[in-house]
Amino acid sequence: MNSDREHVEIVAYHTGGPYRTEAEIMRQSLDDLGIPATVIEVADRGAWTWNTHAKADFICERLQIAMLDETAIGILCVDVDTVFHSDPRAFMAALDCDFAAAWIKDRELLSGTLFFACSDAALALAEQWRAVNARRPRKPDGPNLQAALAELAGLVRCLKLPPQYTFIFDTFRTLYPGVSPIIEHMQASRRLRNDDAMRHHRNPQPKRTESMEQTSKAETGCV
Repeated sequence: MNSDREHVEIVAYHTGGPYRTEAEIMRQSLDDLGIPATVIEVADRGAWTWNTHAKADFICERLQIAMLDETAIGILCVDVDTVFHSDPRAFMAALDCDFAAAWIKDRELLSGTLFFACSDAALALAEQWRAVNARRPRKPDGPNLQAALAELAGLVRCLKLPPQYTFIFDTFRTLYPGVSPIIEHMQASRRLRNDDAMRHHRNPQPKRTESMEQTSKAETGCV
């Protein structure tokens, strides 16, 4: 990794509506810690699954922007329904990898907190993720990202994040007793997904938008 690069940008997106409230809560937790972030509202694609696919497009755009900044190490993309309890940037900046994420029991990739380095391999992974989303439009973003990572096995240097960086507010307290969250995920989609499911039923084809601005090592590919 370029030794001249020194900072990690925190980025997030949301589709408006009730997610604006989640974004305000996250923003307040960041402000309390003095952490800047880029948070963008994007067009609603009509269903929760398709809105999760917007993450790959968003990361492609933000990562390409970061790669033009000679001081940027990478981007840390988080779901907008998160609360920051401390600053994760120094930890992320020290990672020697192209990509990092957490897994549950070394089997299921969690897409709520994702680190993408400013590297060609990381950008290739983000672009492959977009391609898998296009091939599998009814699969959520996490399984599709996991499939993209498997398709690029050996090309992307991948690390597993400790659970405190993708800490699901309820289930992780049982799975990881004694672990204090750094980035806590409040799982707003559990409350809000029913509305998206109704839209999906009425409009079974995903909307396309041209711009985002308008369990083992063998299974995960990571160490």
